[in-house]
Amino acid sequence: MARRTARISAALTATVALCSGLLPAQSAPVLPRPSYDNSVYILFNSPGLTGNDASFQAAADAILLRVPGGPYGRVGLSEFFAIDMDWNVDLANPQLSSPVASVLSSQLARAQTRALPVHIGTVAGISRDTFIYDPAKLEDRRNCQWYMDGSLMQSGQSFSTDVWLTPSRYARRLRRHLETKVRLFAQLLISWRRSFPDTLVSASGDGEMELNFGQIAKIVPEQDQPIADYSRSQFWSSATGSSTRASTRPARSMTGRATARGERSTKGARASPASTRPSGRRSRVGA
Repeated sequence: MARRTARISAALTATVALCSGLLPAQSAPVLPRPSYDNSVYILFNSPGLTGNDASFQAAADAILLRVPGGPYGRVGLSEFFAIDMDWNVDLANPQLSSPVASVLSSQLARAQTRALPVHIGTVAGISRDTFIYDPAKLEDRRNCQWYMDGSLMQSGQSFSTDVWLTPSRYARRLRRHLETKVRLFAQLLISWRRSFPDTLVSASGDGEMELNFGQIAKIVPEQDQPIADYSRSQFWSSATGSSTRASTRPARSMTGRATARGERSTKGARASPASTRPSGRRSRVGA
């Protein structure tokens, strides 16, 4: 009995000591500092990022009210930007026409005032915002994707919107132009990341570069659908692997041999006369 009483007394003494602060309490676990690697980001594609101050504040208020987030779950904004540069720019001294660096910098600074992270998405004009490259398409149809029947688009489609650009490695001028403007934009991203490390959390390149599906008919079997085909090597110099500039008059014949790189022969196919003339209203570059 005496031993049991002693144990109870010791337990009561320890309890009183703990409650009075005489014994150290168990320390709380130390959590890691929130970072991009250990957090979840929910970024809303909202026009508020690029809108005027009123639309931005309205978007920020709505997002933060409905999805308040926390230390390891941040909510913010995202938007797509067209990377544009004049087709005839001097590549020794290039300059982007879109986005405007000072404007996007002010938009990031504004997002920073509300502690909103930002994602920047881009489109380069290959299969989205293709009006960017209207001058390139008009200069040389080999800068375009075309269908297996030789046409660039169907009747009633838009030359600016529905004629897409080729990813062919033989379109040398187009590829140089594309690479130059993307490198310029990458330099801006580096600068913005240094200036807004907690705001500009991510960026992505052109996520939708694909073969044109503008003539796909759902009632036609898949193997018979007229998909785009940009690999017609006879439109390019198989000896040098380069394009000829300013060929504004499309070749009517589409016959030719396969090259050593495995490009496909299209013997016997002919371009449709309607495909040689752009139809639809042409958008101004950069509109």
